[in-house]
Amino acid sequence: MRNLIYVIILLLLVPFAACQDEWTEIESKNIQNPIDRGEVYWKNLRAYKSVMLDRQVAFGWFGGWTGSGSSMVSRLSAMPDSVDIVGLWGNMWHRDKMTPEKYVDLKYVREKKGTKILVTTLLGWVGKELPNIPEDSWPKDRQEALKAYAKALAEEIIDLGFDGLDIDYEPIIGGTQDVKDCPMGEDMVVFVKTLGEYLGPKSGSNKLLVIDGENYLLPESVADYFNYAIGQNYARSSNSYLQSDYNNIRSIFKPHQYIITENFESYWRTGGVSFSDPTLGNVNALKGFAYWQPTQGRKGGCGTYHMEYEYGHPDSDYKYLREAIQIMNPAVK
Repeated sequence: MRNLIYVIILLLLVPFAACQDEWTEIESKNIQNPIDRGEVYWKNLRAYKSVMLDRQVAFGWFGGWTGSGSSMVSRLSAMPDSVDIVGLWGNMWHRDKMTPEKYVDLKYVREKKGTKILVTTLLGWVGKELPNIPEDSWPKDRQEALKAYAKALAEEIIDLGFDGLDIDYEPIIGGTQDVKDCPMGEDMVVFVKTLGEYLGPKSGSNKLLVIDGENYLLPESVADYFNYAIGQNYARSSNSYLQSDYNNIRSIFKPHQYIITENFESYWRTGGVSFSDPTLGNVNALKGFAYWQPTQGRKGGCGTYHMEYEYGHPDSDYKYLREAIQIMNPAVK
């Protein structure tokens, strides 16, 4: 199957070379409707995204999603075309909050651009994020309840048309209320293995299962159930800090599973904190993140928290994320 994919990519190489420059070019912030570049362009873009495991990916957490309004800032369709994976931040994906405009926006970026749109859930008690299921309807046995919860959550995500789940796993630092009864240890193993029947690399569904937060607390036995582990590497100022972050989970996750992120809720204007790169000198953190690789091998990619903040950058929309994409996956010349 992989060889067939490579043949397809090679056949598309000539138009691919002509169009990939456009994927990360700066677009006007005043455009209020998605640009249709022609079906050859979109076909090549989708083919490029179909081989994510063989390259670094561009990721972002997206907040305030409405899919409508006078500004494109709250629309997924305004993101750079080459963004691979998005985690929707907040509960705006719940069934009762899915408007016709959101469905149109979601359909466009998934089917036209090939972008994977995930639901992000701060994991806590059984039934969290499923408000339509009564609390007393879950099994009394703890692990049976976790299995039922995992099944219901996965089925809801798939039924609503999303591409998978990003588990924000913060059982210690997440706060007593938001993460109460968060599964740990063997309970987490049971929960993840049930999710893995529907999502992730073991499911055969082409849906993603991702984890972020306190990744070092995840039992090693379920690491292979995840496509990616995302680090909250906020305000990291050098390669040594990034390496230390990865070393904390290296016994659990392989380098190519590891995606690093900067906090653009705080640092979107500057592309992150000042980052000391051994070759480039002082650069913005996201640029440093894009160049950095773990000593153990190639990383999975990089991205930003509250990526949508950068849509309003005065220089250009998504200025620093576009730069990072070009560094990780240079346009064919």
